[in-house]
Amino acid sequence: MKLIIANPIRPSTNTAVAVKMTFALASELLGLDKYPDKTVLVMFDRDMGHIAKERILRRKDVVWGGTDQKFDEQGIIRIVLAMLPEFPRQMMTSLLHELKHVEQTASGVSVQHDDGSVTWKGKRHSAIVEEATGFNELADKIGKNQDAYTNAPWEVDARAFAKMAAPILDQRAADGGLVEVVDEDGYTVHKRVL
Repeated sequence: MKLIIANPIRPSTNTAVAVKMTFALASELLGLDKYPDKTVLVMFDRDMGHIAKERILRRKDVVWGGTDQKFDEQGIIRIVLAMLPEFPRQMMTSLLHELKHVEQTASGVSVQHDDGSVTWKGKRHSAIVEEATGFNELADKIGKNQDAYTNAPWEVDARAFAKMAAPILDQRAADGGLVEVVDEDGYTVHKRVL
């Protein structure tokens, strides 16, 4: 699977480096390289970030990110994340969560239907969240159906993956993006994951 980072992130920024490192880890753990004809487009939304901060201050439900959960005709799936430079770990944990949804979609484990329902491992589930026109409305709708949303099997799966992978990402970041691998001669070497 290929990665495209859309505006407003410049390739040399810390956020872009963190996205690349997060994508590399998710690719390794989820086997995203099994889908070479697919592309994930990661976009950061400043308005979504402002809305998230306002909702945090008001102690309301927050939407950190989302994905189409469908690939378009060109094999592209979009992830939109709240642009919150003050919360870099939350942004990357949200990206891990959404990349798990991408893997669920690419593998066919999860199929999102036009009516909002989801087929998960062959079982169809009714729509949990109605169509929303913006992030505030989406967060409100999720909040009204919090139990159903929180307990949806695809959400449980994505949260578990993000919870498991985030400490690994933290360690790799602390190690400067280096991981230990065993080369073809059996020696342990360091390899940069970016």
